[in-house]
Parts: sequence; structure tokens; C-alpha cells
Amino acid sequence: MIGKDRERLMWLCGQAGIDQDGEQFMVLVAEINALLDAKQTKIECAKEPAESDGQVVPYTRLASRLRKNGLRDLDSLQSQ
Repeated sequence: MIGKDRERLMWLCGQAGIDQDGEQFMVLVAEINALLDAKQTKIECAKEPAESDGQVVPYTRLASRLRKNGLRDLDSLQSQ
């Protein structure tokens, strides 16, 4: 996890720990889950060899998974 994402994750966890509003808590948890899911996807994709014969490469899988969750890229997590 790169520094910016790690800092964001730590901040979100801190906010979730003190938040009294149930609705806002769920928003924080959803963003935490999205960051952790993106991290897990990166780890899984890094273990797979990249294919150069037109098959999907790891970055494409990550981007696809982010779009599936309604996000364009990791930076879009912070804009929510």
C-alpha cells in the first residue's frame, strides 16, 4: 500500500473508531473495505505472471475490479 493510501486508511480507521453517526460510520467502513479490497487485489495480481499475448494483465484486473465497485482509480476513493 502506497503512503497516500496507507495514510488515508489510518485516518478512516481513526474516524470510524470515534464516529457517533451510524450512517457516516457505514460510509467510512465502505471506504475502508474498498481500500483493503484494492490492496488485496494488487497482492493477488502481483503473484500472477503477466501475459503478453493479449490476455488480461494484473493492472487491468485491478482497474476492472475498481470500476466494478464504482471507482475509476485509487485516487477516486479519496474524493468520496
